[in-house]
Amino acid sequence: MGRWRVALLLALVLALAIHAPWALQGVYALAYRASVGRLPPLPPPGAGERLLVLSPHPDDESLCCGGLIREALAQGAEVFVAWLTSGDGFEGDAALLDRTLRPGHGDYQALALRRMGEAQRAAQVLGLPPDHLFFLCYPDRGLLHFLERRAIPYTSPYTGLGAVTYPGCFSPGAPYTGEALEKDLEGVLERVRPTLLLAPSPLDAHPDHRATAYLALRALRPGVRALFWIVHGGWE
Repeated sequence: MGRWRVALLLALVLALAIHAPWALQGVYALAYRASVGRLPPLPPPGAGERLLVLSPHPDDESLCCGGLIREALAQGAEVFVAWLTSGDGFEGDAALLDRTLRPGHGDYQALALRRMGEAQRAAQVLGLPPDHLFFLCYPDRGLLHFLERRAIPYTSPYTGLGAVTYPGCFSPGAPYTGEALEKDLEGVLERVRPTLLLAPSPLDAHPDHRATAYLALRALRPGVRALFWIVHGGWE
């Protein structure tokens, strides 16, 4: 098979994954069915529980935990969501939305506002009140940098931003540093005082998801249970 045919095939697979992810769900399900089948069912949190979902990007909270959120609310639990990033580093999404092969800083910033708005609307459908939602607004695809270089300022190569900027963020003007992110996460925990924390698994294939898991483990307090979920694969 010629190189151009290989390149064309890869492009078609990528386009299918982006535009019609439902077509690949069967493959994913077959690959992980045995692992998932061994997991015990999780009883929904009940009255008196305070559940905090840590979501690396807008949409992860629904992908991982939408059903559990609805069940928890129905049982009388309080549910909160904190988004660590605004999803402003998704190249394929920015290119498709703005119909450009080379998205610029403005395109990625507009994508962040769009994804934050979509997350708010999804939370409303799930039944979450606005004051239970927290946008930390740190850079998409930059969270591992914060773990490795906590005090070193970071500038997003996608948005060109070096500080929390978008409207409605938890700490407007906070620098893009690991220290600032951990301080904001501590602030959310202090405000919510969760009894149950849901975070991505350290085994998740996406680096932002793994970084969120490590940050959650660092922030755990006595008396708080933690459970982990996977979106991007990584089952053992």
